[in-house]
Amino acid sequence: MKFISIQKKIASLTTRMLMTTLGIVLLGGVVYLLVDARKNMREIESKYEAELIKKGMVLATTSKIALRELARSNAIADIREIVANTVDMDNDLLYGIFTDGSGKPWTVVVRPERLREAGKTLSRLSLDSLGHWTDRIPDAAYRTFNIGAERAIEFAAPIGDAESGRLGTIRYACSTLRISDAEAASKRKLLLGLSLFVAVSLAAIVMLFWQQRRAAYRQARAITQPLVELTNAAVAMSSGNSSAPLCIAADDEIGILAEKFDEMRHTIRQYTDNLESIVEQRTEQLNEAQREKMVQADKLATLGTLVASVAHEINNPNNAILLSMTTLREIWEGLVPILDRHSRTSGPFTVGRYSYEELRSDTTATFGRVIKNAQRIEGFVRDLKNFARKDSDEPLKDVDINEAVRSAIRIIESEIRRSTNRFSAVYGEGLPRIKGVQRHFEQIVMNLIQNACHALPHADAAIGVATLFDPQDDKLMICVSDKGRGMPPEILKKVFSPFFTTRAETGGTGLGLTVSLRIAKSYGGSIVFDSFPDRGTTATVLIPVSPKGGHP
Repeated sequence: MKFISIQKKIASLTTRMLMTTLGIVLLGGVVYLLVDARKNMREIESKYEAELIKKGMVLATTSKIALRELARSNAIADIREIVANTVDMDNDLLYGIFTDGSGKPWTVVVRPERLREAGKTLSRLSLDSLGHWTDRIPDAAYRTFNIGAERAIEFAAPIGDAESGRLGTIRYACSTLRISDAEAASKRKLLLGLSLFVAVSLAAIVMLFWQQRRAAYRQARAITQPLVELTNAAVAMSSGNSSAPLCIAADDEIGILAEKFDEMRHTIRQYTDNLESIVEQRTEQLNEAQREKMVQADKLATLGTLVASVAHEINNPNNAILLSMTTLREIWEGLVPILDRHSRTSGPFTVGRYSYEELRSDTTATFGRVIKNAQRIEGFVRDLKNFARKDSDEPLKDVDINEAVRSAIRIIESEIRRSTNRFSAVYGEGLPRIKGVQRHFEQIVMNLIQNACHALPHADAAIGVATLFDPQDDKLMICVSDKGRGMPPEILKKVFSPFFTTRAETGGTGLGLTVSLRIAKSYGGSIVFDSFPDRGTTATVLIPVSPKGGHP
């Protein structure tokens, strides 16, 4: 077999690779210049904006002091003169407004050159919604807004004192035209640099193109003959002859390619001979894995039915115990004053085989222990019911993850206060809503926070909760972290196992994380733990915004 114009093809490929490389270099230079220019523009913008903010805050603060006495004496003319002089002397100022304590404007001073292009917009915004933000500020503050097509920064400060109350508010707005001018100068500098870089790069590309074109043709001639041999061997193998000899004596890349080609022919021949046994072995492995999944699913289903029945049988007598002991404690607390009076008037006496003094000191504690243990049984039964609960029939709604987290924190706030003095919650902004049942997410968050509380060695250890959205994976994330004892790897791999707990002596059931994981999986999500002994634990709940599959 002969190669048709192989030299031209290789030469063309080499040239394209060269052009691609040079194009990447050129593009990289352009990107570098753009990034550098953007950085410079941001630095200039930040610099000028910082200067404007500093100047505006100083102006608002000094005006607050200067106008206090004038506002107290209702000197409207003097206030207008001061505001007008301030606006006229500073080219960055767009307007100055003084309003009284009720928000009614006493004086509005706008730069004359701004009246024509922004007067109506300014009047509407300043007298309506624009000034409302100043009603709540305790001291000098600022915010950004738009006047027509122009961006501005408004500064405001309340005027008054503790004796007179709030007498009014002074507001000034600064133009950002200086920032726009600085950006325009930076863009001109960028265009000049880009033009020079592109011109030099194009000249270098033209020169290298012709030089590499000639070198590519020479190299192609040295590659042609070994490729003919490789092609003939490939054609023979495609027709079923995988034992045809390949005679290429070369110590370069072509020689290595020929050696690997021979290895490939040998491997294909082996796989062809053993294909049937490989398919049977793989099929058996897949069937075994599927059987294990089915057995596990049957175990969990049977366990769910069992715990539901056990929970029902335990709950009824336990409720009776809890109700009876609560009633008996109330009766006992009512009898204690009567028995105390009898003891003081008639002397010590016995009840059954116990003295009253022993009975009085032990009975209240006994009632408390019985009620506490009955409540532990009640919590255990509740966890059993949650574990055994089937898919919910509750209607799906748009759930705000932040609100679900806040609600969970409110529910277990007392437990958090008992466990730590350093609790924090950070809520992501603009999180997408998810179709589901808010109670499910509250249950997950409560279980994770309760685990974090139990892991803390002392009250100064911190617990943090955060919500955020990962747009790349399209997932909502709830992170619960603690600076507690952490978990070793042998414990970490068992945390989702039903009834596995490290807190059996304090009432742990080992079902909280099992239920939480089941809820997360029902939304197409997962729970990931990152834990190290003596360094703390972070649990991350990942919920797709558009999950595949149903909800519980």
